[in-house]
Amino acid sequence: MKQDFIEYLELCVREKKLSHAFLVETNNQEELLNKIYNLLKHENLVAKLKIENNTDIAVIEPENNIIDKDKILNIQNKFLTMSFNNTLKVYFIKSAEKMNLSASNKLLKFLEEPNENIIGILFTSDINIILPTIRSRCEIFNTKKTNMDDPEIQEITDNLKKLINNNRYDIMLYIRPYKNLEKEKLSKALEILINQIDEIQLNDKYNRMLEINKAILWLNSSVNIELVLAKIAKALGR
Repeated sequence: MKQDFIEYLELCVREKKLSHAFLVETNNQEELLNKIYNLLKHENLVAKLKIENNTDIAVIEPENNIIDKDKILNIQNKFLTMSFNNTLKVYFIKSAEKMNLSASNKLLKFLEEPNENIIGILFTSDINIILPTIRSRCEIFNTKKTNMDDPEIQEITDNLKKLINNNRYDIMLYIRPYKNLEKEKLSKALEILINQIDEIQLNDKYNRMLEINKAILWLNSSVNIELVLAKIAKALGR
């Protein structure tokens, strides 16, 4: 993943080679959004208005911790007409990992048929929760520092990887002790596992990744840890 997003964006603008979609992992979504918008205004790619007054800009964020498909439809409907002075139309999606499956699929269709004057910038605090099909259609950047070198986390990941295609009951017995593990460590191990599964040739790889994504979301909520472990066993087992 590339890291210096603003610098890269400036280069793309100068060379007139802007991609139609970017996915940025960041801890400072609002600050980064403002920097991007100021850059676009400076380069006369969008009208020099406040972001809330610019009809060529859409900012989507979760409502009740969810981004549903209606919010994505609103973007598509808003951008049906020509932009002001033929400038760019730009949509920002904050906390893109909060899109439900319907919203993700609706956005995916939008990404598959890009318009040269429309740019999408998706922000997320955890890029691994974004559907692989969406990730594959975006240029990806990581502007936050994460510690992925914890040997305990890597050991958990390696152990989970070895359990793929084992009997679900046996997997559940093996991972039951993880209920006493710090949720953050288990969540991080699952994030790494998603990337590694993405590289493995499995017929049902996509469904497994979805199930692991759900387990990560459950870990970050109040769902009982036993249910989370059962979800992991379902994702890995046969």
